[in-house]
Amino acid sequence: MQANEPGATMRNNGTLTNASGATLTNKDTVWNAGTQTGAGTYTQSAGQTINIGTVIQASIETNDGSLHGTELIVGQVTIGSGATVMPGVPGSPGTLTINGPFSSSGHLDFEIPGIGNRQCDVLHIDGSATFTGGALDFAFINGFQATAGESWEFLCATSITGWDTLTFNVAGLGAGLVGEVDRIIGGAELRITQQPVPEPSATFLLALGLAGVLGYSWRQKTQTA
Repeated sequence: MQANEPGATMRNNGTLTNASGATLTNKDTVWNAGTQTGAGTYTQSAGQTINIGTVIQASIETNDGSLHGTELIVGQVTIGSGATVMPGVPGSPGTLTINGPFSSSGHLDFEIPGIGNRQCDVLHIDGSATFTGGALDFAFINGFQATAGESWEFLCATSITGWDTLTFNVAGLGAGLVGEVDRIIGGAELRITQQPVPEPSATFLLALGLAGVLGYSWRQKTQTA
């Protein structure tokens, strides 16, 4: 087993090979700008994995910390309850593509800067997506203010199961706006809607009507006194 211990950063700009049956463990930072490949297991127990190249492993297990970046990951990806997936890089949207089955009980974070044609972070899974709890978190950044009617497709997957186990959080919305997350063909999207103004209740309308009648009666008596 190979390990990247706390306080260390492993940078790969060429080819890093993990042999069959071996485990490469990350406890701090792994930065991959080249090709990380092998028939073994890549495990993260802390820290972060930043991928702007290609990762090809039989199994990728992120139990804690974060997995983020762009480009391509090939293999079976498992995200634990203490881990976070963040497509793109902080402050800049991007698409992280995963070829293989994906399962998660952790957090999926998406940033939306509102630049260009509905641009946002995207998690693109060429395979099945299975959720067993966890959350989808959305944040509007760079001062962008969303308006009602706007939408962003943030997730693509061949199939999705466990959708009802997720919670959804949207940060940075203006007053009266709500974010709604909907399943669509081949994935999911975030839509911004205007929160409806509550209609007066029947009890309130009845009380208002009685007040009008009593006021009219009082005026009548005053005029005839």
